[in-house]
Amino acid sequence: MLVSKTLKCKVFSPTKKKLDFLNQEYLNFQIYIRSGKDFGIYSLTKSTFDFKYTKKARKKKQPMPLANQKTKFKITNHKLTSYWFKVPVKGKRGGIWLPIIPHENIDSSWEIREAKVFKRKKDFWIYITIRKEVELKTSYSSILALDVGEKVIAAAVLSSVRKPIFLGREVRGIRRHHAWLRKRLQERELFKKLKEMRGKESRKVELVLHEVPKQIVELAERTTQ
Repeated sequence: MLVSKTLKCKVFSPTKKKLDFLNQEYLNFQIYIRSGKDFGIYSLTKSTFDFKYTKKARKKKQPMPLANQKTKFKITNHKLTSYWFKVPVKGKRGGIWLPIIPHENIDSSWEIREAKVFKRKKDFWIYITIRKEVELKTSYSSILALDVGEKVIAAAVLSSVRKPIFLGREVRGIRRHHAWLRKRLQERELFKKLKEMRGKESRKVELVLHEVPKQIVELAERTTQ
């Protein structure tokens, strides 16, 4: 059975020279999809982009697709990070190897299907879709059951334990606290403080939501041990 997943990888502490190459490639790609003018981007990157996007969509920044045949992934013993990904760029023969930190650990047995470069503020991210053939078991020693809800993000039960494990419970507390805080600030007309706290609630909730899938994966791995 073929299994696919997408790795969200942050480009971590690249050298200034590599960052300049990546910045220029990304900027020139955005110019290309808006105007069709090529100020210097890798040729296969152009052919990978789907021009079926509407004109309205092309006014926004688009992720830069990478040609599969020119991308490579390797795992090393480097002190900076174990994971490295090669990105083709105009002006650098062979492309550039970038240090990346994926949201989960993987091994080199996975096959790269596609990759896209995103830029968020000053940071670059590479989303890599990978797949590999896995063998399905005919029997299992334990089962993990999940239930998604509103009050609690997820409730998990291992058949070997049976006691439910609640994940993401703190989200409700975060929202309740910030609702109370907004009300108090409005009553005291502290509008400057109210403005300063904008986005804090969503950032805290987002951190919890990122942790919940990791906890579910850890529980799932526990069932296979």
